[in-house]
Amino acid sequence: MIPLSIVMDVEERPIVTPEEPRLYPDKLLDVNALGILTNGTEEGRPVVIVRINLPSGEVILAQTTLRLFQAAARAFAARYPDNG
Repeated sequence: MIPLSIVMDVEERPIVTPEEPRLYPDKLLDVNALGILTNGTEEGRPVVIVRINLPSGEVILAQTTLRLFQAAARAFAARYPDNG
């Protein structure tokens, strides 16, 4: 299983601590694409792929299971019901 922390308030509980090294510490980068890898897990379950383009021209690809991605989306929607 791909681990995923769902952080409801990044101001109160930062995703990255000041002690952790960051590739681009001065700004947040944009997510450029989301996609589904149909058989992304060993069990054949779908995986969400996230693409981030770096200023250097390199690309970061990250993944989480669709199940965890949906759980995060439900948690965010429950906290912010009028922002859908």
